[in-house]
Amino acid sequence: MKVSFWPEYDSQSVLLIYKGQLQDNVTLPADVKIFIPKSSGVASTATVDSDGQFQYDHAWTTHKVTLGTEYDILTYETIYPNFQCELYYYPIGAEKQRNFHFTFKTAAAAKNLQIEIQKPLKAANFKITPPTTDTAISEGFTYYLYNFKNSEAGQEIRYNISYSKDTYQTSIVG
Repeated sequence: MKVSFWPEYDSQSVLLIYKGQLQDNVTLPADVKIFIPKSSGVASTATVDSDGQFQYDHAWTTHKVTLGTEYDILTYETIYPNFQCELYYYPIGAEKQRNFHFTFKTAAAAKNLQIEIQKPLKAANFKITPPTTDTAISEGFTYYLYNFKNSEAGQEIRYNISYSKDTYQTSIVG
């Protein structure tokens, strides 16, 4: 599974993208269950067919969000082993100094889990706790990467993120 965390990418929020693949022994159709931050807005749910094309209709019509105490739970049915969902999370205030946290909780065991945190364009003094030295640069963005092997269901991983930004312009305009 890969979780992408992109603050101020295309709105004054955090775009969260969850991409995953069900294990080979899972019978399809199957329900995908993902713990999401409280009060997140679901933007899309999709299954990905064998040609790599996103299939939105079935996933969107079957999705539901169950309110929880620490997390909400997004559930939807996938008819293919690969799935992706996108949502917006709203921890960012109006201050020039941004400070917020993100806790990811696994709903199922995962052989490989990657959490990717994107540094917003024009952000200064960008810091993540815990820190990582594993980074990648693509299309002008810096990505901070955290890789985990054999994650157990219910595992929680917390990140504290801080940076300053003199503008409220998002990284992608338009």
